[in-house]
Amino acid sequence: VVNVYSGEIYDGGVAICGDTIAAVGDVEYCIGEGTRVVDAEGKYLTPGFLDGHIHPESSSLAIRPFAEAVLAHGTTGIMTDLHEVGVVSGLEGIEAILKEAEATDLKIYFVVPSHVPFSPNLEIIRKALKRPDAVGLSECVGPYITAGFPDLLESFDTTLSMPGKTLQGHLPDMYGPAMSACIAAGVSTDHESFCEKDVFERLRNGCHLMMREGSAARNMPVLLKTVMENHLDTAMVSIVTDDLHTVDLQERGHLDDSLRTALGMGLDFVKAIQMVTVNCARAFNLDREIGGLAPGRRADVNITTGPE
Repeated sequence: VVNVYSGEIYDGGVAICGDTIAAVGDVEYCIGEGTRVVDAEGKYLTPGFLDGHIHPESSSLAIRPFAEAVLAHGTTGIMTDLHEVGVVSGLEGIEAILKEAEATDLKIYFVVPSHVPFSPNLEIIRKALKRPDAVGLSECVGPYITAGFPDLLESFDTTLSMPGKTLQGHLPDMYGPAMSACIAAGVSTDHESFCEKDVFERLRNGCHLMMREGSAARNMPVLLKTVMENHLDTAMVSIVTDDLHTVDLQERGHLDDSLRTALGMGLDFVKAIQMVTVNCARAFNLDREIGGLAPGRRADVNITTGPE
């Protein structure tokens, strides 16, 4: 069992009731007459992988084949704003995709677009945030924040007034006073880091660092090297893909490919798993629901070969 909470790897199992984890570790007492037992001896049990920032539209796949593809690579949950769908067909189009996705085993958390296409619409944002699958506001653009766009800042207030919802940042080239303004406004993550300076700027300001490793950008190796060489704490570091084309998904994989890259750089196995599970969940205040193998969590479990 790869325990992302304690940082341990130990012998044990996972007991599941319905779609929820009932027990972890010594689960022999959970086996009854009608229990289905999966023998994973010699394998590693990890939480299902989570992508905290991805635009499925970039794959050019409909949501059902997209879900099928990423599930095959161990990804069981994604956070997405479906922004490109919104540009074309508004909230109605986004909701149609989310409805279709319910037929899959991929858990989708909706991060409401902060601007479709280029300016916030408070009425639409308020309506979207009331959805039970809505977890926050997406792509909160740094220059728009520092410019003090009133509708955008009001949408921030609306989002933060709702329990558990977060502001997900898009903060390229934000340093010093500009970064301080964005974080003070309530933004808690950013996926637009490119260099060593960006790593320190985000983590030192309490901003969750999302390292991209997709098709449009592959920034993770540079960023992860900075984290590792400087022995920085990894609790607020996760791996995302942002934009991932179908060819790359087919040939390289999804977050499993990113994990292989990270492990190849010498990253500790448990820390690597944390970066695609519990760290992501915590960035969205969802760690009591997903991101780890523990009682009460959603029963998303990967059976893997481990660090070998």
